Amino acid sequence: MKHAGLKGRFREIFVGEMIKPILSADLIAGSGVVADANGGTSPEADVVIFDKFHIPAVLYNEREGLFPLEGVYYYGEIKSRLTKRELEDAVRKFRAVLAMHPLPNAEGRYWIGPRFLFAWSSDLKGESLQAELARYFEVDENATTRPAATIICIVGKGYCYANPTEGNVTWHKVGKTDGVQEVVNFIGGVANSLMDFRMKRFGTKFGHYIIPAGAHEAIRPSKEG
Repeated sequence: MKHAGLKGRFREIFVGEMIKPILSADLIAGSGVVADANGGTSPEADVVIFDKFHIPAVLYNEREGLFPLEGVYYYGEIKSRLTKRELEDAVRKFRAVLAMHPLPNAEGRYWIGPRFLFAWSSDLKGESLQAELARYFEVDENATTRPAATIICIVGKGYCYANPTEGNVTWHKVGKTDGVQEVVNFIGGVANSLMDFRMKRFGTKFGHYIIPAGAHEAIRPSKEG
């Protein structure tokens, strides 16, 4: 496939298909725009993992649609070849998601799902994941406080994730790297997290998506017309 756009789209679909086997019937692996109850929207995501358990997505076709923020478990960007420019593009999109306004859960807590960057290759020489992370730190000034990306997987370089501990964020590499195992580990990490994410959404009142803000007002009975 010589056409860059077709090749990129094929790789986005391929990642979605890799994730599908670990999803239950309530979950979608699609692509599209994320929206919040205030009318805010995100840039279009290459991959969205969405839970239909509480609220449906508005699908334009089988896999593309508009996804309410509270049902989004993962927002992902797929890069054929990771460059600094592509990295900056992903960070910009992730920051836009972080700026959105989720509804609170039953405990009054607010939560936005992880953002992952998956790249099939990189323009950096060598096989060092540390070098890739160093470049990411240069692009994202909040990499150790509130990182735009929380998961990075680069084929041939490795898979790592951000772990918040006591107000700081540390980054951890998972498993070995051989061009296959890092991808397997990435998919396994997604699978392990899905039930935890559903619990984080427990008690969210999704009706705010259809009830206009400020629609409630006090009234008194009256016989007058």
